[in-house]
Amino acid sequence: MISAIKRLFFLFLCFSSALSLNGQDAGTQDDPIVSDIRTIMDWDQNGWRKSEYELFRWDRFPSVLILDTIDYALQSSFFRRLAFFVEKSGYRGRLLTDSELKNRHGWNAHDYRTEDLALFYQTARDAEFPLSEQETELFKLLVDQGLLMDWGERISPGEGAILSISRESPEYLRYLFMIHELWHGFFFASSEYRRLCFEYWKRLDERDIRFWKIFLRANLYDSESYYLLVNEFQAYMLQQPVEDARDYYISRVARLRITEDEKAFMADYMDVRIDSFETWAQDLESIVRKLEGFEAGNPF
Repeated sequence: MISAIKRLFFLFLCFSSALSLNGQDAGTQDDPIVSDIRTIMDWDQNGWRKSEYELFRWDRFPSVLILDTIDYALQSSFFRRLAFFVEKSGYRGRLLTDSELKNRHGWNAHDYRTEDLALFYQTARDAEFPLSEQETELFKLLVDQGLLMDWGERISPGEGAILSISRESPEYLRYLFMIHELWHGFFFASSEYRRLCFEYWKRLDERDIRFWKIFLRANLYDSESYYLLVNEFQAYMLQQPVEDARDYYISRVARLRITEDEKAFMADYMDVRIDSFETWAQDLESIVRKLEGFEAGNPF
């Protein structure tokens, strides 16, 4: 009941910038366009209000913003330093300088909750760290849209999250990235879903947890972050239909760059626990279906 009231409240706040599905009302130059995900994915880039990006608000969860960029370079200028600060193994909590970031890759799609956004900008403010033009623009956007609260000396989190995809992604990857990021958006926006995910994670045994730590660390995530472990677990499990989960992990695990000991563990794990992936996907799909009517591979 409370989550429904919050959703209605956010819809009321952004009513003036709401988008009709035929695209006739795109709001003001600065307001996010409120829309469903399929419309966002198919939005004509020639209709963007800014040449380099467009900003949307997920109609299903109005506290979740989506920044669609013209290419990866622009996306990185907004989010790369943030990616290392929030998620990257060996870097979490550090503000990398421009020279340290040089030749380092962030992600091709992004997701950040308000608590981490506030910590990033507060850390930069306290250290008088020079942020880029795009990072400063992003901060203003987040404050204007209520995701962050700027009290002068202190920056506090509001409610919601920001996601990002790029037009540089090939269409099939663009959809995969968007689906993966939407599960993060749902995780950030729904306290009930988060609670159920954390409860489900506790059912995994030590071997399962070791698998996920190796898998995520090999994909450059900081696997020592409990919150990140659970969040990525649910997103990776639900980004494809249930019936595709098993084959996806067979393929991905075979390509991981890991130590010989880790390879031996993963080979044994895949032999013994291969059916776990479909079971996890089915169980999580049951949760999201009950909460929002979503399906694995399709949070639209």
